[in-house]
Amino acid sequence: MIKDSINKKENNFLGIDNYLFGIGNFIKNINLYKINNIKIIKCDAKKIISKYIKNNSIYEIRIFFPDPWNKNKHKKRRLINKIFIKQLLKILEFNGTIHIITDSLNYFEYILDNFNYLLDKLNFFIKNIICYKNIFINTNFEKKSILKNNNIYYIYIQKNKF
Repeated sequence: MIKDSINKKENNFLGIDNYLFGIGNFIKNINLYKINNIKIIKCDAKKIISKYIKNNSIYEIRIFFPDPWNKNKHKKRRLINKIFIKQLLKILEFNGTIHIITDSLNYFEYILDNFNYLLDKLNFFIKNIICYKNIFINTNFEKKSILKNNNIYYIYIQKNKF
């Protein structure tokens, strides 16, 4: 997001994170590069998206390395589930895109299953669900995954009208 905000000064960017550590690193880079088209919110993204963002108002959504909560008893804590996906698709403009990157194969498959489940239940369709392995975006989580020799999985989704 930092690189894009420098290259696309006419666009506005919103970063949402529930953890101060992530926000602190982000603010450090914003100050370093003197960027003024990014706003940051420390809050649960589900709350912000469901209450404060208008439908069809966001062109691009990026979710990088959400916590996979791999233990069965913790899976209910996952950020990306059917309800959250519906919220994302509501706020996304037509022809808008969602980019999701994870290093958890289990979570990757879970996310794809949830998008596929919703395909029949929505009044628009999702075009170009494209999945890649080992896409590189240069984040700290990505660096840790590479050191652990984990694969990195990328999902690209585009919302289109019927």
